[in-house]
Amino acid sequence: MVDLDTDWAVFILGCTGYEGAVMLQTFGTERDAELPARLRCEGAELIRPNGKPIILRGVSMGSWGEDFPEDAPAIRAMSANVVRVLLRWWCPGRNGSESRDNDGFALLLQANVAHWLALIDAVIATGAWVIAAVDSNCGQNGLQDAETAAYCDRKGTWPQGRNFFTDPSMRRIFATVVWPALATQLRMRERIALLELQPEPAGGRGKEYAPAVQQLYLECIEGIRDVDSDTPFLIGARNAYDIKLAGEAILPERYDVVYTGNLLNQYVTDPAKFDESLTYLLDVRDQWGVPVFVQQMGRKSAEDRDLAHMKRAARRLKQERVGYAWWEWKNHVVGNPDGYGLNYPAGSGLWIAKDDEIAVLTHAWA
Repeated sequence: MVDLDTDWAVFILGCTGYEGAVMLQTFGTERDAELPARLRCEGAELIRPNGKPIILRGVSMGSWGEDFPEDAPAIRAMSANVVRVLLRWWCPGRNGSESRDNDGFALLLQANVAHWLALIDAVIATGAWVIAAVDSNCGQNGLQDAETAAYCDRKGTWPQGRNFFTDPSMRRIFATVVWPALATQLRMRERIALLELQPEPAGGRGKEYAPAVQQLYLECIEGIRDVDSDTPFLIGARNAYDIKLAGEAILPERYDVVYTGNLLNQYVTDPAKFDESLTYLLDVRDQWGVPVFVQQMGRKSAEDRDLAHMKRAARRLKQERVGYAWWEWKNHVVGNPDGYGLNYPAGSGLWIAKDDEIAVLTHAWA
């Protein structure tokens, strides 16, 4: 039996099966008559509530259990104006990251949602915007490794992996129960820039998955628009946001979507490949007249000791007026300064900041 907590502001009135619609209304907390203003998509730009364009630049909080509200001021001190904050639902529970709870309200583990919202509130308090992302290792693919495959498909009956594309019942739960519950909480908050619906979908999957990825996005949008009429969305193409496939993600009927593609280590450390791949995202912006954003740009420190690649990547996106979230704020491997993170753990709860890398981004965003 679902246990409703009055701290939540949403209440599921009815759900008529996986293909049914979920109706939501406020519960426990009354919504304000005037909700916080949002960014809007206008041609190829994101526009602030005051009518001026904004280019979002910041970092991702992606190390569950290691990112804390206390990190937000340090990120803002870099002149970041956005932080991408991830919640994970239906995934192997490394570091307690699994936020699916079959006995919880809206199938959500309330403790994890509370932590996610605390991170978001801390970022908002600094004056930065937030990209709220809900990730699902199972939903996006389900076959990333043996552990993930065993977790997502516990009976071993889905040869193509159990995910949002092979199991439409799970997609409907995600789109009509999970996301609307979270979106209702977010709509009451200021400075929510974008809702990132499902990061990196259909990794390693062929073009036959392109329509299914679009269907996932459309169902999530439909569910969210019942409770949030205007916060823009962030989406990308199959094969884990393959930037060269960015055009596949286009939803021509929608005017509230920002499009993305990955520019991680293999791109940043190869300038020619970086420039070629960036062209695909720029073509989407120019041909369709839509905003674009790189939701993950980064590289491993071990492959860029003099920071030349990092500096060049930041400079190129600034030249092209493309925003991005640097991957990532913290790296979870103790004593390892060679990974993606701008901070790495020294053990005993201590963290070591990569001051030289932080300085590069601070300069780029000033």
